Amino acid sequence: MPIDKKNNISLKTSAAELLAYAIVTSFPEVKLVGGGATKSGFYYDAIFKDDVDNTMLVILEERLRELTQRKLPITSIEMAPASAHYYFRDKKQHVLAKKLKEYNGNIVEMVRIEDFIDKAQGPFVEHSGMIAAVKLITVTKDTNNREKITRIEGVVAYDKKSLKKAAQHYKNARKNDHGNIGEKEELFEQDEQTEIWMWHKKGQKIRSTLITSLEKILEKQGFENILTTPKTQDYQTTRAEEHARLCLAERHKGKALPIRYYERFDGAYPLDPEALYGLYSLPICSIDEEHIFCEEEDLQKELISSLQFIDKIGKMLGFEGAFSCVSNKTSRRETTKQWKKYEEMLTSALESLGYSYDFCEDITSFDRGPAVIMQYKDAYGRIWEGPYVGIDVVTREKNITKNACNEKAATVMIECSFLGALERTVALLIEQHGGQQKLQALLDDIVAEASTI
Repeated sequence: MPIDKKNNISLKTSAAELLAYAIVTSFPEVKLVGGGATKSGFYYDAIFKDDVDNTMLVILEERLRELTQRKLPITSIEMAPASAHYYFRDKKQHVLAKKLKEYNGNIVEMVRIEDFIDKAQGPFVEHSGMIAAVKLITVTKDTNNREKITRIEGVVAYDKKSLKKAAQHYKNARKNDHGNIGEKEELFEQDEQTEIWMWHKKGQKIRSTLITSLEKILEKQGFENILTTPKTQDYQTTRAEEHARLCLAERHKGKALPIRYYERFDGAYPLDPEALYGLYSLPICSIDEEHIFCEEEDLQKELISSLQFIDKIGKMLGFEGAFSCVSNKTSRRETTKQWKKYEEMLTSALESLGYSYDFCEDITSFDRGPAVIMQYKDAYGRIWEGPYVGIDVVTREKNITKNACNEKAATVMIECSFLGALERTVALLIEQHGGQQKLQALLDDIVAEASTI
């Protein structure tokens, strides 16, 4: 069932910027970081001089009420990056100034409310009076960031009845928040001094069950569990080049296609702007990455099999998700034609299986070719990237796999991640199924089903 992505973006983005205006006028020494719309409402991040808690919401809500009653115009403006950088530098907003100094575009989208200017992308409502139905919900500290960013979240609607419904939805979601459940059920916790996330025995069992179950299934499907050494010591997002080189070496030794590799490693995982709290906010995650090297004539069959497996994994975990196909993002002529061809093969595979899907502009998990990704909802209705299957056009173009191809058929490189970032999957699992008793029953089912696949 496709995820509903309809929301009042202009109302949410406007509420976020009006909140920013309320923050700087109530706390002059604050350093702004940025904000925007979320699936459940809006947020703004800032660095405060002193510790803040929920009591500050009273001050800010009163200030918001004053600003909405004045019906202040909210206007989109544009500035040159250099001008915007100097503007924020003179205002002593060093976080925004740094962002603009590193900005690569020609024009920066900004918003103006009276003499307040912020870096923000619209759309916005016409005036602040249209944001009359607004409520601030929570204050959250980002303990993973040295500068101790504080996030303020809220909900907004065009009328009080809708606002009450949105606030209740948010309140219910807080009960299912993985952070609250994880601490209550003694699954994991974060050390306040070291800021390191520590898994307790019960939490470790969830992780190990997911990992071992996946490995058993992959072994039955002919995947070789390997361990490679990357070229650099930095955390990477992929082992694509290492796997391609290994495939090349094994092809030279006469190994026949298809060749299937599986590797689990700790890698850098791109963060979503909404990912401030809990297991969603970890910059380094345990990632499973699978590569299938096959001949072109077998590509469609392998794509269908991989998509079925992703669907199967989601159902095993009890997730409701939606497939999205990533649109073309390359400008090179020779790659564009191949990219488009493989994109059509992916959508054809989806349609042959009867899976519904939509298109999205971009994903952070895979950017080296066309891909299909499964997206899941968390307790707040926010959408997160999950498992994916993609066709690696870029690595192949680097000639890493070129010499492994025979003269009759080209080797195609498929990349998959059947669980995605493990910590994110665990967070979603906790929010979906709640306490330890339900989780244990699910884990038992997963172990049993993994043995039969």
